[in-house]
Amino acid sequence: MGLYAVRAVTAPEAVVRAQAALNTAILLRRASPDAQVAALLQFAAGSAPAQSPLATSATYLLGRELAPHDPGAAAKALKPLAQRDGPLHPYILAAYASALDAGGHASAATDQWKKLIALDAPPQALREQAYRALAGDARGAKDRAAWLTKLVQLTAAPGDRFLLAQAAKDAGDRATFQAQLEAIITGAPGAHEAVLAVQALKTAGLPLDAGDEALVDYRHSDFTAAEQLLTSAAAAPGITPAQRTFRLYYLAASYEAQGQKARAIDTYDKAAATGADSPFVHRARYWAAEVMATTGDAKDASARYAALVKDGPAGEFTAEAAFQAGYLLLQAGDSAGAVATWQSLGPALSSNPRALYWEGRAATTAGMSAAAASAFQAAAKAAPSGFYGIEASAALTGAAFDVSFHDLRPDPTIDWDSVKTWLTKVKGPGAIPGPATAAAELAAVGLRADARQALIDQGTAADPWALLGLIREARAAGLYDASGTLASKLVSSLGLTDDDLPPAVLRLEFPLNYVESLVRAASANNIDPLFLAATIYQESAWDPEAGSSAGAMGLMQLIEPTAASVAQDHGLGSVSVADLFQPDLSIELGASFLGDQLKTFGGPALALAAYNAGPGNAARWQAGWDGVDAATLVAEMDFSETATYVENIYAWYVLYRAAYVPG
Repeated sequence: MGLYAVRAVTAPEAVVRAQAALNTAILLRRASPDAQVAALLQFAAGSAPAQSPLATSATYLLGRELAPHDPGAAAKALKPLAQRDGPLHPYILAAYASALDAGGHASAATDQWKKLIALDAPPQALREQAYRALAGDARGAKDRAAWLTKLVQLTAAPGDRFLLAQAAKDAGDRATFQAQLEAIITGAPGAHEAVLAVQALKTAGLPLDAGDEALVDYRHSDFTAAEQLLTSAAAAPGITPAQRTFRLYYLAASYEAQGQKARAIDTYDKAAATGADSPFVHRARYWAAEVMATTGDAKDASARYAALVKDGPAGEFTAEAAFQAGYLLLQAGDSAGAVATWQSLGPALSSNPRALYWEGRAATTAGMSAAAASAFQAAAKAAPSGFYGIEASAALTGAAFDVSFHDLRPDPTIDWDSVKTWLTKVKGPGAIPGPATAAAELAAVGLRADARQALIDQGTAADPWALLGLIREARAAGLYDASGTLASKLVSSLGLTDDDLPPAVLRLEFPLNYVESLVRAASANNIDPLFLAATIYQESAWDPEAGSSAGAMGLMQLIEPTAASVAQDHGLGSVSVADLFQPDLSIELGASFLGDQLKTFGGPALALAAYNAGPGNAARWQAGWDGVDAATLVAEMDFSETATYVENIYAWYVLYRAAYVPG
C-alpha cells in the first residue's frame, strides 16, 4: 500500500496517479474504514481521464463509500454514471437508487430501480435488491405485494414469504396470505417465520394441518407439544398412508428427543409398516436401528441396518446403514461377524469405500488375510482419491502418507485446448463463451464478494460450455474460489467424479495461486507445497478475503491470537488483523503453524486435527489412538467437523498431486 501511496503523489502521469490512488483506497477500504478512502477516491476520479473506465470505477466506489453517511453526496457522484452503459452499469444503477432511497427520494429511487430490472438479464443479486426496495417504496399494499411476489419467485426465503403474506393480507388477498404461510410451514419449519406463520394462521381462523404444526414444534425443540399433537394426528381417520407415516415418524422422533427409546423404536417401526410410498419409511427404518444401537444391543441394531440395505426401501441413509451394519459388530468385538455381515450385503458395498475399508480392518483382526486384501483392494478401487481409498491403499502397501517437502515448482496455468477437447468428448462440440458478468470490473475495485456472487448466480442454470466460460472468466479476474466452485458444479452436472478427470480439468477445480510464496513457506516448514495447497483449498478455497464467524481470516483462516503467537515464535514481528488478509503473510503464518503441528504430533492426521480444533484437542485424541492409521483416529474424534476436515484434506492432497505432478 505504501508504494501505491507514493505513486499517487509523485507519478508524473495523471492516469498513473489516479490508478495508484484508487489502489490505495481499495487496500485501505479492505483493511478497515478510513477517512482517507473517500479523499483518495475523489482524487482518483478527478485525475483520471473523463468517462474512462478508471474514472468510472473510482466514482462508483466513491458513491458506495459515501452512501452510508452522506447519501446526498453519493447520489450526486453517481448520477452522471447512471446515464452511461458499461459493465458496471447495473451496479451503478443499484448504488444510485440506494443512495436516493437513503436520502429520502423514494420516487426518484423507484424510477432507477425500474430501469435496473428492465435491463437485459440484470444480475440476480441486484434484482433481489431492486424488488426489496420497490416493495419498500410502494405506496399501497397491492403494489407492495406485487413486488414481493417477484422477490419470492427469486428467493423463496421464509422471511420474504412472510412479508408477502402480510402485504397480501393488507391488500385483502386471503388466498395468497394463506398460501405463503403454509409454504413457510412446510418448506422451512425450522425458520423463526414458521412459528409466526402458525400463529398468524390460527389468529386468522384458517385451517392448519396438525402434522405440519407439530413439525414446527419439533424443529423448535418443543418436543412435548409435538408429541401431544402427533399422538392424535397419527390416529386421525381419513388420512393417507403417507400422512400417517409422516406423523408417526415425527412422533417417534419426539419420543427419541425426550429419551424414550423403547417408545421411539416401536413408533418408528409402526411408521415403517404403513405400506406408504414415502421416503419416511426408509428414514423410520434407519432411525429405529440408530436408536437400537444406543441401547447397547449391537446385534439387533446390526440386523436392522443390514435388513434396510438388503430389503429397502433405498434412500439417503442406505450407505450409512451399510457401514453401521458391520461396524457395530466390530466395535462390540465380533470382527468375524462384522466381516460376514458386510459380505452378506454384496453389491450394496461396491460403492461404499468406508464400509469396504473397515471390512478389511475387521478381516485383518479376524486373521482373514485374503478377505482383508480383497476388501482393501475394493475400497481403493471404489475411491482412489477418497480418504478411505487412500487408507486402504496404505493398508495394502504399508506406505506412510508422506507430506514432507518435495522440490516442486507447480505450474498453475491451464491448458484450455486440452480442456476443450475433454469437454467435447464428454458433452459434444461447443465453444467457450466470453465474459458474461462484470466480475472482472468488480474484482478490480476490490469488490470480490460482489464479483463472486455475479459469477455464481450466472452459473445457476448454465450449460457445461457456459460454465466453462464462467470458470475462465473467474480465473482471469483472480477469483480462484469462484472458479473452483463453478468447476465442481461442472463436474457434477456431467455426472462425473474427480477420479474421472484428466489433470488439465482437475486444475480448474483445484486451483493454485501465489506459487512462489507457497513453495517458499512449504520449504521452510518441510511441507509438500501441494499439501499446503490442499489445506488452503479446504480453509478458504483460495479466497484471500475469507472470514469466518469464529474470527478466522485470510487464505489460511488464522485467528488473531494464533497468528500473533506464531509470528512471535518464528520471529515475524507483530501482526494486525489487516495483515491476516495479505496472502503472502497468511501462507507464511499458516505454513509455520501447520509445520509446528507436524513436528509436535509426528504425522499429518493429528497435525491437521490440531490446525482445525487446536493442539489441546489433538493431544487428547492422540492419547487414545494407536498411531497406526488415520481412519481409526477419525472414527474416534468427537468433533465431526474435524473428522471431515482431515478426510477432505487427505483427498484434496491426492487430487492436487494428480493435477500438478507430471506422470
